[in-house]
Amino acid sequence: MGGANPVTVLMDKDKSITANFSEIEIQPPINFQGQIEVNRAWIIIEYVHRLTWEADPRNSNVEQYRIYELQNGTQVLIAELDSAIFEYICRDIDKKSDYTYAIVAVDTYGNESLPGVITVNN
Repeated sequence: MGGANPVTVLMDKDKSITANFSEIEIQPPINFQGQIEVNRAWIIIEYVHRLTWEADPRNSNVEQYRIYELQNGTQVLIAELDSAIFEYICRDIDKKSDYTYAIVAVDTYGNESLPGVITVNN
């Protein structure tokens, strides 16, 4: 966790207020991985990406994970998952295309960590 950063505000020539603000540092999930798999059901064949990760043990207040697909420099939110979930299946993928995903941890205040980024090559 970051240290406190004191800020002093002068209110009048004889009065002031000092407040301490702490930087909240939330770490991204670790061991973020993705692989292509074939989902076969009777006569239907579907290609999916199985994304997996682990919680960073330095975090104490992760509420959820957000997964984004990176498309032409834009983040597109594809899932918000409870902090107890460590796997996500992306369906309806084009098996001839590569996909880039980012995952962030989100704390109880809605702060996002830096992203963990992977590319799944098909």
